[in-house]
Amino acid sequence: MIRNQFYTCFLLIYFLFGLILYDVLSIQFIDEVLVLILVLYTIVYALETRKRIHKETICFFMVCIFYLLYSFSIGITSIKANLYDFQQQIKPYLAFYCTFYLSPTFTKKQISVMCRCIILLSVLVISIICLGLSTFFFGGPLAALATTALTLSLYYYYFSFSERAVIKKRSLLIMSLGLLSYKAKFFSEYFIAIYLFLWRKTKIKLLSLNFIGSLILCITLILFIIWDKFDFYFISGFQEDNGLARPLLYKTSFDILKDYFPFGSGLGTFCNEASKIFYSPLFYQYNLDSIWGLTPEEPDFVADCFYPTLTQFGVVGIFLFILFWRKRYLQIKKSLCKRTYLTGMMIMVILLLESIADTSYLSNRGVLFFILLAFVINNRVHIISKNL
Repeated sequence: MIRNQFYTCFLLIYFLFGLILYDVLSIQFIDEVLVLILVLYTIVYALETRKRIHKETICFFMVCIFYLLYSFSIGITSIKANLYDFQQQIKPYLAFYCTFYLSPTFTKKQISVMCRCIILLSVLVISIICLGLSTFFFGGPLAALATTALTLSLYYYYFSFSERAVIKKRSLLIMSLGLLSYKAKFFSEYFIAIYLFLWRKTKIKLLSLNFIGSLILCITLILFIIWDKFDFYFISGFQEDNGLARPLLYKTSFDILKDYFPFGSGLGTFCNEASKIFYSPLFYQYNLDSIWGLTPEEPDFVADCFYPTLTQFGVVGIFLFILFWRKRYLQIKKSLCKRTYLTGMMIMVILLLESIADTSYLSNRGVLFFILLAFVINNRVHIISKNL
């Protein structure tokens, strides 16, 4: 199966089973299986074509192996926890680097099929909402609904291969479905999408007075919209006698960075699914085991946000994380196509904002953003005249 056929099938299957039906089917490993299929396909392609592997990809695997061995050696938690978290942490990056390596192209027919399927999936989401089944399909807090709307919207815009205003408006219309999630982060992301798609006419220049003024205005409006949540978690939350789970995870992450300098506490030790399933000793060490939502009996909020989990990689890991996203930003900035530029900027905004109070970055919902990011970076997903 050639790359464009593989990716057309892969994306449509992931949209349906790895995104929309993920919670209702309760097949929690479907995203891992699909990413594994992508990795195996990439390995077969590499062996057949002998295409050179990028230096960054090689460096990534070297870093992964180092942190896995480091986690084994430091021995804070079990090897099972190390391995469980290892596959969780590398999953989105594997999707990115495999797609970047394969750099698929699509035919007009495949692009048309993709756009039509995205519209049909959007209609399916509307039907789910109208039938009052949102919680059944997307879970209690409806975070999955917000991410689904963002994902379908950006893929539709990217694969429309058009700069027409009507395409941007259709994309925003699909994105509007996420408003029904009533998530504060989504309102912020939606506002930024409107600004970039409809108001912003040129690329962002970080040091320009125009952008700085617009940024201050955006932050002010966003804080106004989400102030209750922001105050609850990041101001009042620190002042409670016993503290709230999320603020304490952030606060403790700085203590761990200091105590386990410079490489962190190791995989599966803090603020992720592995530390929840294989309850991490660090929660006892830093007196978090008695905090509501972080107890061994009810660890519901152990994996409540992404950024604190970076502490298990230490200051070196945080530096590498910043380096990764700095490079992605510079690559997006060089894009000659406004469509790829806007798509890339929105992916960064979504992933970096969602990570404040969610773990979409490492979940089934994050994989599709990393694949789309690779399309944008490659800038090689273009229309070719040959049909299937």
